[in-house]
Amino acid sequence: MLKLTIQSREGAQSALFYDPQKPAIVREDGNPLPVAETLSSLFPQCLPGSKRRGEVRLALGRGCNYRCAYCHQAPGDYQASTLTLMPEEELVEAICRHADTDAVVQFWGGEPLIYFKQLRRYTELFVEKGFTEFCVITNGSLLKEEVTDFLLKHNFSVAISHDGPGQWLRGGDPLADPSVLRQIRRLAARPDRFSINPVMTRGNANHQTLEEYISYRLGPVGFGEAVPIMTVDAQSTSCAIPEHEFTGYARQLYGYLYGKLPFSQPFSLYGMQVKSFLGALKDGCGVPEDRYCTGSNPDALVVDTAGSVLPCQSFTATDLTPFGEPFLMGHVNGQKDQWRKPRHASWRSRKQCRDCPVLYFCRGCCPYHAEDAYFTVSCQGRLHHYMALLGYTVSLLTEGWLLTDVSPFPLDS
Repeated sequence: MLKLTIQSREGAQSALFYDPQKPAIVREDGNPLPVAETLSSLFPQCLPGSKRRGEVRLALGRGCNYRCAYCHQAPGDYQASTLTLMPEEELVEAICRHADTDAVVQFWGGEPLIYFKQLRRYTELFVEKGFTEFCVITNGSLLKEEVTDFLLKHNFSVAISHDGPGQWLRGGDPLADPSVLRQIRRLAARPDRFSINPVMTRGNANHQTLEEYISYRLGPVGFGEAVPIMTVDAQSTSCAIPEHEFTGYARQLYGYLYGKLPFSQPFSLYGMQVKSFLGALKDGCGVPEDRYCTGSNPDALVVDTAGSVLPCQSFTATDLTPFGEPFLMGHVNGQKDQWRKPRHASWRSRKQCRDCPVLYFCRGCCPYHAEDAYFTVSCQGRLHHYMALLGYTVSLLTEGWLLTDVSPFPLDS
C-alpha cells in the first residue's frame, strides 16, 4: 500500500492510500473516491469493458528514407525489402482466414510510403474482402497528391511521426516542405482520422511547446503516443531525456494536464489510459497483461509480406529475442493454434514493477526489452512520465487537489 499526499489549491494537505496491483485508491479515513461518477462524466459514451478491436498489422519492409537517431530498428537494413514475397492475393486470402473484416488494417515500415505501390494493391484486395478500416503510420515526407488522394479515397487514418521542436533527431522536417505540408494539411482536415505521433526526447520534452509548434503549422490536431523513447543502446540513450531532467519533465507534463482540467487535452493515448485506469479503480479488476500493443492483444495479427507471423511489427523473422529465441511465430498459412509466441517478460516477472505506483499505466514496458542498463533508463523515463498521469487522475478524482508525494516515491527528489 502506498501513501499519496495531496494538497488543495489553498494549501491544505490530506492523504490517500493506493494499492497499485488491485488497483484501488481510498481517502485517509477509508472512504472511497467518486470513481464511477468521474468516469461517467468524463467518458459518457466510452465506458470501459468493450472488447478491443481486432488489428491486422502488415509490415511492408524495413526500407526507410530517414535515419532517426533513436530508432530501435537500427542498426538495420534500411533498403527496400529483399524478402521472398507471397503473392499479394494469396497473402490477403491467408490473412482473411485469421481476421474478421471489422479489424483495422495498419501498414507499417520502415517507412510504409516507400512501398506505396504495394500498399495500394493490398488495400484494394482488402476492400474486395470487405475490410473498411485502414491506417498508416508515416514520417509524411513522401506524401504527394497521388498518395493523398488514395488515402482520402479509402478514408485512411493517418498518423504522422513528428517530434515538433525535436524533429532534428529524426531528420528532415516535412512540415518545412511547402508541397508536403499542403498534403499533410489535406489529411489533417479530418480531425477524427489524423494525428501527430511524437515521442518525447531531449529535443522534445515539453508538451506545451510541442502543441504550439504543431498547431502553428497545422492548426489544432490530436496527438498519438507521446511517451519517452525506449532506450536500447548507447545511441538511443544519447537521445533520451537526461536522467537529471526526469523530475522537471514529470512536473511540466502534470502542470500541462492540470491546466486543462477537467479533461480537454489533445493527447488521445493519455485519455485512453486515464479512462482505463478509472475503469480498473471502479471494478478492482487488477492490472492486465495488455500493454496497449500488439504483443499483448490476442485479437492482433502481425505479418510481413513473406507471410511470417510476428509478435510485433518492430521485429523481423530473423531477429532474436533477449532470450535467444527467434521472433518468428509461424506462417500465416498455418493454423493459429500452432503459432508459438516467443518467451517474453511481464510485469509479474519483473520485480521492480510489482509495487511501482505507475504499474497500471506502464504494465512492465516492452515485454521484449532486455533487462540491462538501457532498460533502467527506459524504466525511469516512463516512471516519471506516468507519475504525471497518476497525478492527473488523482486531481480529476479530488476536484483539483495536487498530488505532491508518493511514498516511497517522492516527486521532489
